[in-house]
Amino acid sequence: MFTCAPVARMGCYNNPAYVAACTLFPLDTLAYFKRDTHYGSTWVDAAGPYNATAVGAVSGNAFSGGYYETGFKVADLRKEGGYTVAAWTKFTGSIGQHYAAIVGGRDPATPGSGTEWFIGKNAGNSCVGVQDGNYLFDTACGSSLFDGNYHSIVFTENSAGAGVVYVDGARVGGGSWSGGAHVDREYVTIGTEHEGGGFAWKGQIDEVAFYTKALSAADAATIATGMRTGAAIARVRDAPTTTTTTATPKQCKLANGCPLNKPFKYPGFTRCFATMWHAPRCDFGATVDGAHPACTFPC
Repeated sequence: MFTCAPVARMGCYNNPAYVAACTLFPLDTLAYFKRDTHYGSTWVDAAGPYNATAVGAVSGNAFSGGYYETGFKVADLRKEGGYTVAAWTKFTGSIGQHYAAIVGGRDPATPGSGTEWFIGKNAGNSCVGVQDGNYLFDTACGSSLFDGNYHSIVFTENSAGAGVVYVDGARVGGGSWSGGAHVDREYVTIGTEHEGGGFAWKGQIDEVAFYTKALSAADAATIATGMRTGAAIARVRDAPTTTTTTATPKQCKLANGCPLNKPFKYPGFTRCFATMWHAPRCDFGATVDGAHPACTFPC
């Protein structure tokens, strides 16, 4: 089960008084694209600032050659070492068709070719293929993921490159991947991989969550249940109730006296918000020149 536990890498987070348990709202959610939150050409990121933009033939959750640009890179996903991608999908293409990406990469250095990050259907069969540097075309074969019905898929990889695929909460395969800087520079897309003509998804992708940590089998089962029932599977950002002045390095400090020495860096923003996450909260108080005690810093 997900919990918000103290983490040594963030110095002021070692005080349990500032930490609360957060079932289903993990520390390390990079982006969370929930079902039914497509608005025009935008798929709203419920966990952060990475609202995805539709490109080509995609309408809401229906993909027929188009895709969504997330705006973040594989390096952002891998920033803590391991990572996880979870999706609720329905494949309506032909099993015999070419590759079909649930998520994939777009390399700005080699536009249209040479990308090396992919999770989706292998070419010509119903195997799940995963690429993170090296490509394993038979990462998981024999599952029901591409049978024309809705299923959840979770791929999780640790910092050593060992990964596992879960479909509907059950482990169906795994392998080992090499990663590398050439992969990390790729932008993450939903519904295609930019290689050759593009390996586009056909069907529905209703929900996708990206976590910056490897998750356990129990976590994968929890995610599968959440996706099947429509429950939230990641932390969700509140709309800010109050926005204070932009913070500067000298202004920001934590309420327990630990100096922050840099602006509040909720990705893409340098503002303090009165409310950041839905309850149960996993944050602790911070002040801007002592004037805004309600300002919080997310965990």
